[in-house]
Amino acid sequence: MDSIILKNPTEKMPYLMIHDLRKEYFDLNLDRYRLTFDDGLFSQYYYFPLLKNHCAELTFFITTSFIKPGKARSQYASEYLAHLKAKKYAYRTFIENRFDHFMTLEEIKELSAQSNVHVGLGR
Repeated sequence: MDSIILKNPTEKMPYLMIHDLRKEYFDLNLDRYRLTFDDGLFSQYYYFPLLKNHCAELTFFITTSFIKPGKARSQYASEYLAHLKAKKYAYRTFIENRFDHFMTLEEIKELSAQSNVHVGLGR
C-alpha cells in the first residue's frame, strides 16, 4: 500500500494517510482510522461517495499548484478507477504537464462543503 499509518498517542483512533485512493482500500475496515488524503488526487474525490458516512472527519491536504479550474467530474457509481503508481503521476505532471489526475477547483469546493470534510491548502 502507498500509505503510512501514524498513531497519535493523544488520540484514540490512529491516522491512515492515503495518497491515491484505490479499490483495495475498501477491503480494509476504514472506520478504525482517521483518514487523511494528500495532494488532491482525483481518486480522492471520485471515491468520496464511499467515504461520506465515515465515522470521523476526513482531512484533505491539497497541493494548490496542481489544482486547475474545471467542472466537477462524475463520482463513483460501482466502477473502480485504474491505479497509477506515484512515478506515473509525477511523469504526467512534470513531464507531460497534465493535471487531469488531480481534483479541479469545483471538485474541491464540492468536497469542502461537506460537513465531515476538512481541507488544508499548501503550495
